[in-house]
Parts: sequence; C-alpha cells; structure tokens
Amino acid sequence: MAFSFPAFSYIIALIVDAFLIFFAIFHVIAFDELKTDYKNPIDQCNSLNPNDLLPDFILSINRSSADHLRQDHQTSLSSLKPLC
Repeated sequence: MAFSFPAFSYIIALIVDAFLIFFAIFHVIAFDELKTDYKNPIDQCNSLNPNDLLPDFILSINRSSADHLRQDHQTSLSSLKPLC
C-alpha cells in the first residue's frame, strides 16, 4: 500500500512542525542564557580568539587611516583659491 500525496504531505508537515518547535525552544533557551549570563567585560573579551580579531583590526586601521588621508587631501584642495 503506497502513500497518497495528502498522506505524504501530512507526514512531512508533522516533521517540519516538530523541527520548528524544537528550533523555537532552542532559541528561547539561548536568549535566556544570554540575558542571565552576567560576565564582566574583561572576562567576555578574554574568551575571544585573537586570531579572529586581528584581521578585522588591521582592516579597520587601514580604512580609518585612508579616510584621514582622503579628508586631509580634500581639505587642502578646498583651501586653494581659484586663480581667476
């Protein structure tokens, strides 16, 4: 006896519903742990991996220095008065 399309759809819907209920409960627990996890900022930063942060830090420094150079260049050009 083969399953009909409505029976197969019903079974798939039950599996998807069970997964979504599990996922919702998992997120509620995760958010509750975040809310009740009172770490001070020093302990929170000590748990970070410096290998993940170093490239972002270098990119941030490069971007900010490029912005400063561009702003200095724009202000020096805008301070010039036209010859005519």
